[in-house]
Amino acid sequence: PGVEVKLDAMGQLQFVDFSKSELAKTAGRIDEALIQLQGQSKLRNLIVGGPGITDAGLQRVAKFENLGALSIVDSPITDRGLVSLQTLTKLK
Repeated sequence: PGVEVKLDAMGQLQFVDFSKSELAKTAGRIDEALIQLQGQSKLRNLIVGGPGITDAGLQRVAKFENLGALSIVDSPITDRGLVSLQTLTKLK
């Protein structure tokens, strides 16, 4: 509930916004949801936030190799979590 998604013409997931969802309010819930998205290789834009995303969740985000835009809003992540994103070469 509250997760905004957008698909391309082929039905591939392009955009996910967890920031205003119920998942963002509870520690680690976005982390868990990201496991379900791991097969979505076309994901280009991701918005996460709140206590729902942690350093562990950012390790899962780093697997979206085509991610071009990432917004992290008001979350408890640390520099250690951000290091995992250095593999995202398409991230702007």
